[in-house]
Amino acid sequence: MTLEMTCNSDYSRAMKMEHYRQGVKIRDITNDEIYSYDSPVSYHFEEPIEFLPGDEIKTTCVFRSKNKKKTTFYGRATSDEMCFGFLMYYPQESVTHPYCGSWKSLPSCKIYTHYKDYPVIDKCQWLNMINISHPYTKAIIDGVNNNCVPFGPCTPECIKEVQNIKNHACMNTDIGEYIKSLVLQFKNMDLVDFFTGINSCSAEIARTNQTPCCENC
Repeated sequence: MTLEMTCNSDYSRAMKMEHYRQGVKIRDITNDEIYSYDSPVSYHFEEPIEFLPGDEIKTTCVFRSKNKKKTTFYGRATSDEMCFGFLMYYPQESVTHPYCGSWKSLPSCKIYTHYKDYPVIDKCQWLNMINISHPYTKAIIDGVNNNCVPFGPCTPECIKEVQNIKNHACMNTDIGEYIKSLVLQFKNMDLVDFFTGINSCSAEIARTNQTPCCENC
């Protein structure tokens, strides 16, 4: 892919796009230290930028909402948080889907556009995990739901169950957080009870994992 022109489009106070190859930053593509949605800057490259297979574009937006009295959500309204970069490139065939983004570290093509092609991410069978009747999920959910009380007191049985699944692939990394966001978005109450049941013992487990204080060390 060869990049000819780009511009930032967001509702932030600063934004930049960076070009990475094999984990090493090559260049800034854009860098608006002071960004204005009403007067965006277009970047035209006299020498087009070449992207090789495996190269990455990292987009960073800086938001400031401290003066607001209510939560700011992601969205396209000027009162929301949005972070997009628009690229003019050639040839068209070099990009297989219409947009490229991410949810934290997860590429959007894996969880949105072509999600059926990626049923396993970071060793987590995430598509099965959101299906409560699937054997992959049922045993985990039943164990927590039968031993933990959502929004209730922590029990020894719940602590044991949570510790048994804490290293499960779908309980860690960003894919686990993404599953939680889907659960809340679609209000799957069986899975809501599952995650709130786990959280009922989070304080007790955190205290157990603390390093004892040594006054004489």
